[in-house]
Amino acid sequence: MYKSTNFYIDNVNKSYFVFGTYIDKKEKKLYARAKYKGFYVSKFNKDGTLLWHKQFPVTEEDFRKPKAPNLLSIHACSYGADNLMISLVDYDYKNKSWIYNINKDTGELTSSVVAGFDRRAIRDGQNIKKMFKVDDFKKFTFDKAAFDFMNMNADFYNYLKTLPNKKTIFEGYYFESGDIMIYQENSKKDNYIILKF
Repeated sequence: MYKSTNFYIDNVNKSYFVFGTYIDKKEKKLYARAKYKGFYVSKFNKDGTLLWHKQFPVTEEDFRKPKAPNLLSIHACSYGADNLMISLVDYDYKNKSWIYNINKDTGELTSSVVAGFDRRAIRDGQNIKKMFKVDDFKKFTFDKAAFDFMNMNADFYNYLKTLPNKKTIFEGYYFESGDIMIYQENSKKDNYIILKF
């Protein structure tokens, strides 16, 4: 049974994806904690014809523990020209993210990683941003896009290892082509770098 439904439009390839989480049975109460089993992805062409549908079980124990529906989020974006990146974030128990790359043409899983994090919140004007901290780079702070990219891209990870251990914020912006731009801001507000991968 599907628990959540989301959409991602791929304007470059004239297609769209429907994705979300699934469970074994429906809860009796609307906001009851659910035992999630995994996620699904369906690809449609611009005319609405189903091209493929896949379910991806997530078997790790921490994922299978009952979770409040508002504390498990799922996101999608293009990763490179050929892949759809799906990430599930558990804000309930262990602060973990399950990140998957799926081939857009076939629906086959091409790579995956499980990553832990510490939560942070940063005020940006009137808004509060959810940010991520990791043990490998204790003084760096990442938004969701930069966090996922760091865990999937060895070039970006190795670049981070060359930087001085100073307070630095990284924000990622994905293009429809699958490329990513990283905005790197140091502790001084006027000191920033734009990176493109």
